[in-house]
Amino acid sequence: MKKILVSLILVLASGFSLHAQVKYGITGGYVNMTEIAKSGSYKESYSVSAGVIGLFAEFQSSDKLYIQPELKYQVGFDAVDFLQIPVVVKYYLTDQFNVQAGPQLSIVTESIGGGFTNKNFGLIGGVGLSISDSFQTNLRYSYQLNDHETSSTDFSDKIHFLSINMEFAF
Repeated sequence: MKKILVSLILVLASGFSLHAQVKYGITGGYVNMTEIAKSGSYKESYSVSAGVIGLFAEFQSSDKLYIQPELKYQVGFDAVDFLQIPVVVKYYLTDQFNVQAGPQLSIVTESIGGGFTNKNFGLIGGVGLSISDSFQTNLRYSYQLNDHETSSTDFSDKIHFLSINMEFAF
């Protein structure tokens, strides 16, 4: 899965960079993680907050369409850190406002054991606002598709992220 995602990013980056403008930059912000556990009629959830920092590249495909792969590091989830690799497609509805969607790979950076996977695959949806050529902000929600718990078919555990980010392009 990791090799496929890295290959996809490289193919997109090389293809778009031949015909497109490219911006690079840093991103950072606030993240709220919600973990939802279910088993039969039992359901429990909890949320924690954290900070995120990372790098991005934005490839312009047309006047309204952009591809933005990112590499982010999230800290503060009860001593569990995440490395996130989203690939976001941005479509500009106006010169400043865009909608965003794409896949995201989340990797727990520490050993968690106990029948849990450290790789989670999700989908991102969100909105963004370009304040200037070098400053943007966005609000995104990531929904986990696979089950974080792998040892039981009767138990489900998923992690979802809500984030507010600022991006500074060079």
